[in-house]
Amino acid sequence: MQTPAWYLNRLRSMSIAEILWRVRGASRQAVDRICHARRMSPPAVETLLRPGCSVDAAIRRETIGRHLLDDSIRARLSAEQLKALVVKADAILAGRIHLLGSEETHVGARPNWNHEYNIGIDTPMGFSGSIDYRDHRITGDCKWIWELNRHHHLVVLGRAYRATSEMKYAEAVKAQIIDWIAACPYGCGMNWRSPLELAI
Repeated sequence: MQTPAWYLNRLRSMSIAEILWRVRGASRQAVDRICHARRMSPPAVETLLRPGCSVDAAIRRETIGRHLLDDSIRARLSAEQLKALVVKADAILAGRIHLLGSEETHVGARPNWNHEYNIGIDTPMGFSGSIDYRDHRITGDCKWIWELNRHHHLVVLGRAYRATSEMKYAEAVKAQIIDWIAACPYGCGMNWRSPLELAI
């Protein structure tokens, strides 16, 4: 939280248009907070798909024609590149990933999406608009939270699946996405605080 003097100085530097824009944003956030307090349970993952389609069926449908692509993908990879990809993907399956240049971060096969792994604290799970992500005592370093939730490691698993046809990689992607949806309910926690993570 900034000092009152900082806010006063910031207010003096704003145009009338910016002040009005910020007031509208604060009003929307207040309405969101009220709606969030009264919200019902989020929809099940299955309801987010086309009617009559399950997550497993979606994956099975994706595998149709997979063999047409696998050979061309393998042809573009040298034996060393394929081996390196599999080693990296297997490390991810074991819960070992690299975050922000770290040597290796152990997040487990089912990461805690709301945990700041750098200093080892769980982050708040209240209404996202009320979380001051700049307060490291409460949230840790927001960059560490958000980096994990950008799911870069799922791209590696997807590439490994396409290159090897090993379903364990596709299943891990599916499991982590479903786990993320369950662990990060609408409007709650650090991962709803940043629009970039939601867009990804």
